[in-house]
Amino acid sequence: EADVAYWVDRLAGLPAPTTVADGDGAAETADLPHQVHVDLGREWTARLTATLRDLGATLTSAVTAATGLTLGVATGETDVVFGQSVSGRDLSPDPAVDGVVGLLLNTVPARVTPRPGQSLADLVAAAHRDRVDAMPHDGVDLGDVQRATGWDRLLDSIVVVQNFLDPAAAEELRREHGVVAESAEDSTHFPLTWVFTPGESLHLKIEHRADLVDADRARALADTVTAVLKAVAEDPSQPVAGAVPVDAATAAALPPAGT
Repeated sequence: EADVAYWVDRLAGLPAPTTVADGDGAAETADLPHQVHVDLGREWTARLTATLRDLGATLTSAVTAATGLTLGVATGETDVVFGQSVSGRDLSPDPAVDGVVGLLLNTVPARVTPRPGQSLADLVAAAHRDRVDAMPHDGVDLGDVQRATGWDRLLDSIVVVQNFLDPAAAEELRREHGVVAESAEDSTHFPLTWVFTPGESLHLKIEHRADLVDADRARALADTVTAVLKAVAEDPSQPVAGAVPVDAATAAALPPAGT
């Protein structure tokens, strides 16, 4: 109950749920989501890493801020919320959890409220502080939070930063065993799943339910969030209002958002 109360307080004053998808995101489908892939590039990834090091911030904080700005463009809102995947392994008091094989994950809300005069650095720092503050409450049930806030559907995006992967170790394993290609399906039920994978070139995969989010809109979201991450890398002192590119193609692809 204390965890639910914490999140209800964190979400107090949220003007509306943050939904991009057209239609009912809760509707079931047997179809796998479609995918959009984009790489930040080695040079931009190195610059982003150096900038975040100087700011004393994490990649997750930058991704949270950039995704929040992108969803703001997509929905026309300046107060947005989305799901954030967090580790659940340290949340159980049962010592037997150490013997569980695999990933133990949970999804909690992430709220981003950029102000026009706020700098990108300040927005990333706010995301970092919010995440640290929320960590003791990561064991909450997202469904309980949604019911307690009174919204039928609070969000339709989830963000995952796959920082549990070691790219160098994975590459060594591929060479050792002669693996030339690999693929996996680990889709979620959310209309939009944003998967950021660190490496020499930061990789983004957006999985989108084609019945709810079309390919053009998913591509526009991917292009916008990577542009924001580049803006953070280039000049984190610039205001958030100038960091989100909204050209004619992006504007045509993003609205109208779901209601």
